[in-house]
Amino acid sequence: MQDMWNEVTKEHRHLHPECDGDLYWPEDLEERRGFVWAEHAKCNVCTYTSKKYKLYEEVERTGPGRRAASVNVAVAAALTTTRAGPDDMRRIMLASNTPVPCTSTMQEHTEHLAEPVIEAAEQDMSEKRDIVKTVMIKRGQGTTEGQFEIAGEGDGVFNNRQGARDTPGQSGTQVSYINVENVTQNKFAIAHTHKNQLCHIGSRDNLDCPNHPGCTANLSREHTIGDEESWAKECLEDLLKDNIAITHMTTDGDSGAHRAANKLHEKGEYKSKPSAYLDTRHLASTHRTKIRNAKFSKDFFPGRLKADKDYAQKHFSNDLAKRCEIEYSLCFHKHSGNMRLIKSDLSHTKYAILKCYQGDHSDCKLHSMACKGRRNANWIKTSAYIDADFRLNVGDLQVNATDHDSTLLMQLIDFRISGKMLDKQALKSNTQAVEAYNHTQRSCNPQGKTFSRHSHLRSKVAIIKANNGAPATIHKLCKQLGSPIVPGSSVAKSLLSMEKYEKRQKDYKKTGKAKASRIRAIARAYRVHARVKQSKVAKSTLYKKGLLLPKIKCLTDHTYFKCM
Repeated sequence: MQDMWNEVTKEHRHLHPECDGDLYWPEDLEERRGFVWAEHAKCNVCTYTSKKYKLYEEVERTGPGRRAASVNVAVAAALTTTRAGPDDMRRIMLASNTPVPCTSTMQEHTEHLAEPVIEAAEQDMSEKRDIVKTVMIKRGQGTTEGQFEIAGEGDGVFNNRQGARDTPGQSGTQVSYINVENVTQNKFAIAHTHKNQLCHIGSRDNLDCPNHPGCTANLSREHTIGDEESWAKECLEDLLKDNIAITHMTTDGDSGAHRAANKLHEKGEYKSKPSAYLDTRHLASTHRTKIRNAKFSKDFFPGRLKADKDYAQKHFSNDLAKRCEIEYSLCFHKHSGNMRLIKSDLSHTKYAILKCYQGDHSDCKLHSMACKGRRNANWIKTSAYIDADFRLNVGDLQVNATDHDSTLLMQLIDFRISGKMLDKQALKSNTQAVEAYNHTQRSCNPQGKTFSRHSHLRSKVAIIKANNGAPATIHKLCKQLGSPIVPGSSVAKSLLSMEKYEKRQKDYKKTGKAKASRIRAIARAYRVHARVKQSKVAKSTLYKKGLLLPKIKCLTDHTYFKCM
């Protein structure tokens, strides 16, 4: 703008030396292109009108046609890193009294990003794979017949929750499957595939997708969106191109990724037989659910009413699941992952746990690492989930016990720390890194908003964002699109400040102080809930479904029916 004003001032003075008029921007000659403008200068006295000046920089590209403004491209790229769409962006800008481009123009800018952004995502994952190889070589972990055999984890994330729905068809229409390495501390995403069943053209014109021109879908509606085995196979085959094989795969309990790895081994593409391991976080959640739904006898839990017993069982499920998790974790670190010693110790721990919940802590000193076994310093006293005077009415505790409650409770403990289950937790690994990537996917492809055209683009942006952080992603995208951030500028300094803040927050959450604070918050929430439950709250203030709906008397409620 400064160069334009200097040029038109000199030109006006040269062509009309006697004119003392003022120069201005005529609104009828200006052109708005997205977020930028092309302007003329005009004199309010003489007939001088300058040539058109573009008050923006253009992105370099080959071929005919108008070059895109770097600002428009950068805004479109940054928009894909957020949950917001073009309409959301327009509302924000209009609220600040700023003219904005129409939705179709912003959609067009986004469509032009697809090829370079996908290329940037693939390049980023390729760089992370090279880092993994370098770390393996430095550790002295060579290859098996030319393959780098690594530990990793995988999981898929859907745009909608999987389950029953009123309309025919599957509830999920988009899925992203990610593989994360467990070699480095950063746990980078090294493989990714995205499937989309949505196409606005096919839906409008009733066409078969994805077999028509301009189709945005890459998966037919007939294909099962939850086929994680197929999506994992695509990722594993992609990794094999870089001579990387995930032979130690950690997944949740309902994943079919291990079947894909086994099939690759059967074909001879994997040189070593892969091993499947369970995610400890998902396993703990499943364990908690099984304890909560277990059918114990009516006198097993303390309480006078059935509601009190159900309440006690709910809290007991949280406590027992956490107890088994901590026992295994402490034993794992004590023996440095030696499964033979871990199995030997935990085979006695389960009996100590049973006695501990009865109030007998004599075995805890010898066979438990989570309970100190003292009268005033034991697991029951320090638990955040149950009361300090909590007791269970358990029968015989011998190995060949026939009592239903003690047998059922022993089976529930074995679900987590039996020898067979310990083999599936041998790495003590979880899929938290993948879950973090799934959250990043949600930030770019949210559940509340479906991007049928650009979901693949946004899923690739999420990979770059998860691997590098949001500020570095802006740098990478702008550089890839020909609109780099100027080094040393105020924008570059702001992005650097954001990056430092994100790192501080991430590092703080890993500290012992932050972990202790989260544990205290959980304990405080349980204490508040217990006080509310014990207080006499008016039933009219409680939530109840169907308060205004008429009640329909069922035949099964009749006295004659109950006698049958």
